[in-house]
Amino acid sequence: MRYDRMFREKGFHATLLTSFEFAPDVFDNVVYPGLRMGGSRSIGVIADQDRINSQFEEFDPPRLAGQTYHLAKRKVDRAFHSKIVLQLGQTRGRLIVGSSNLTSGGIAGNLEAICGLDIDRDQGWAAPLFAAALAYFRAHCAPDDRAMRRLLRRAVADVAWLRGVDPAREVTDPEGNRLAFLTEEAATGVGEQYAAFTQGDTIDRLVIVSPFWDKSLSAVVRLRESLGGPDLALVVDPDYHDLDPDAFMTLADASLHAITDLEDREERRLHAKLIIACGREADYVLTGSANASTAGLYGRRGGYGNAEACLARTEPAGTALERLGLSVCLSTQFVVEALSPPVPSPEKGSDDPPAPRDGGGLLLKQSRLTWSPPPGCAPADCRIRLEGRGGEFLEEIKPRQIGETWGADISCADAPPLRGRIRFSGTETSALVPVASIDRLAQASQSHSRRDYQKLLDAFREQHDLGTEMLDLALKIRSMHAAEHASRQEGMRHGSGGGGRGGGPSVESKPGTQLTEAEFNAIEDDLKAMEEEDVRFGPLGDTYRYINQILGLGLEIPAQEEEPDISTDLVSNNDDQVEDETDDETRETADTENDDRDRDQDDPNKPGNKQGQTNLAGPARPPPKRHAGANPAKLEKALEKHINALREELSEKALDPMDPGAAMILRLAILAIIADGAPVGRAPIPKYPVPALSTRSGDGWIRMLGRLLDAMNRAWPDGRFENEPPLPEQLDCMGAMIFGATLAHEAAAVVTTPGIASAHETLCAEITRRVTAAIGAHEEARSRLEEAMMRYGAARENAEARYEEISPAKRSGTES
Repeated sequence: MRYDRMFREKGFHATLLTSFEFAPDVFDNVVYPGLRMGGSRSIGVIADQDRINSQFEEFDPPRLAGQTYHLAKRKVDRAFHSKIVLQLGQTRGRLIVGSSNLTSGGIAGNLEAICGLDIDRDQGWAAPLFAAALAYFRAHCAPDDRAMRRLLRRAVADVAWLRGVDPAREVTDPEGNRLAFLTEEAATGVGEQYAAFTQGDTIDRLVIVSPFWDKSLSAVVRLRESLGGPDLALVVDPDYHDLDPDAFMTLADASLHAITDLEDREERRLHAKLIIACGREADYVLTGSANASTAGLYGRRGGYGNAEACLARTEPAGTALERLGLSVCLSTQFVVEALSPPVPSPEKGSDDPPAPRDGGGLLLKQSRLTWSPPPGCAPADCRIRLEGRGGEFLEEIKPRQIGETWGADISCADAPPLRGRIRFSGTETSALVPVASIDRLAQASQSHSRRDYQKLLDAFREQHDLGTEMLDLALKIRSMHAAEHASRQEGMRHGSGGGGRGGGPSVESKPGTQLTEAEFNAIEDDLKAMEEEDVRFGPLGDTYRYINQILGLGLEIPAQEEEPDISTDLVSNNDDQVEDETDDETRETADTENDDRDRDQDDPNKPGNKQGQTNLAGPARPPPKRHAGANPAKLEKALEKHINALREELSEKALDPMDPGAAMILRLAILAIIADGAPVGRAPIPKYPVPALSTRSGDGWIRMLGRLLDAMNRAWPDGRFENEPPLPEQLDCMGAMIFGATLAHEAAAVVTTPGIASAHETLCAEITRRVTAAIGAHEEARSRLEEAMMRYGAARENAEARYEEISPAKRSGTES
């Protein structure tokens, strides 16, 4: 199967990839759509920093990076060169390690070698190897990359078969074959680990396939000696290589072979990296990213060389070469004099221009932009130029220190930036930097709603008027979410681990390693933030957005970039190039749960299906009407029961009214009271069942509303918005609080005693004061608040106008 078509297979909700080269057009138009078609929603990529920066300057950054998948840069001594695809699902996993970059050449153009391992949750023998690959990915994540940290925790949250599994370098399959995940480590490189993998077996022949080599072939000599000095065979592409003929001629008992006669080569350039040690007991096959160079085979983590990843496996003795199709090549020797001239290596000091200066990382949450400055710059002297679609200039900001980070509040949140460029002191500027949007990435990671959620959402959608029934359905959705939350949080917490960069276990870490206080706090902060995101962009958030549709409030997250058509062909700006990975190494430098989803919802490109968001538009249905003969007292009791339960949570500090999920529910509770409240002085009717004043059957809406608002005000923690501006959900709730308090005060002034009216007036003033302080100088927040209050007022006026149209007989409840 072609490499890119593997991405379309279903059963995985998360995909983590590493690459040296990264072609933005190929990933956005080929790889990413295939992953989404297969059900992957949490997608993260790490690629070499210098290569990304050079690529972005030449071809522009990808449109979707930071919006629907996260792209991170990694800087090591030589090259971040590993090429891994790790896919996780609730019931299965896939690990692919090989030579293929995320380019058109790597996916479909070059002659590549990959080794894949597909397992289901019952194959526990392989889980430690997957845990090791996950630990490797974590180890190369920047500690301050919040977006990648959260993505990783989401990736493992529902993978029960990986919980409690310690990473291991080597495993044995049921047939007795050994498999090992070999990477650069602090004390050993891939070469040493591969030699140890042979466990002292007598090696009769060593076959090495590689496009790039050391000039002196020192890595080949070193590996050969570590295996006991076996006969040596080198396999090259005679038309594309950097093998030094003079160095080869110094090797004893060595032969040279060409891929010319390899079956299915189809004139493709050799980019595969394979080593086969033919032993007496077994064949030992190494597949991965490491070229036959010192930087590739003997690099150290945190020291000299490349970051590499390979899979080693044992096969029955004397079988590997035939299986790999190399017997044809090895049957004929190639004359070294017939080699084409070596490909010039873009070594350090060559005429190739240096990579553009890195600009660090940019992270956006609502209107707060956070910047992780690159080493060697003075952040206070820098400026950040922000751009939108098509490179449109949006604004230039001066960063300030915010706690331990740098950043600023932007004024272009309605058309949020997609990328930025750092202007250092003087005239020097950085390479383009994609802006990672925390909200958009969280939204994209949400899976389609299960049928039990969808049933409630369908019923919610049918309620075309705010009221008790809508609140009841939203509370049921909230209850379902709370029931699921504990197990998912445990999965995320366990998957966070300890030790290693990025907060995850490393292969070399010892079981039982204790978390530091800082690591523990980072995990808890991430879990709280992700719970907030799950609420905002999950089914409960869908109810919030549907209410905003009814009210005519603006979307809380501007529309994302349009996603590409999945049928797009492989097209790249570097289509006819094989990656220049010469060494010095030179510049080497979803799930079964979702199987029952609607087929329409499976397609992320179907019109109306927003990423990570349930399609609430749905087919048109007649709105349900509250039966004219319904008992207003029973409806009042149902509403009062919900309000009293929320008040109790607030009084016990079990509910923070400014947590986004609570804010959504409490806003709806306020609006439901107002919507179901009869005008002052009018008798309740089924459509407006709650009287203004207390009766034998209940408190009346003035008192009910006042008590709820008072409980919200008391539970509102001080200093809630000192460090960042309020979210739209919080602002909409604040607007509802002010609107509700004002309405309750005005009504109380007409029909209650002066003392009660004064208490309502005091509460209204206190809420207004707190909201004003929370907004501060955030002009966009003020505009959102004013828009929300205007919409609430329009909805109330419309309801009162409809009430006036009801006949006097219906108002008194005598007419059905």
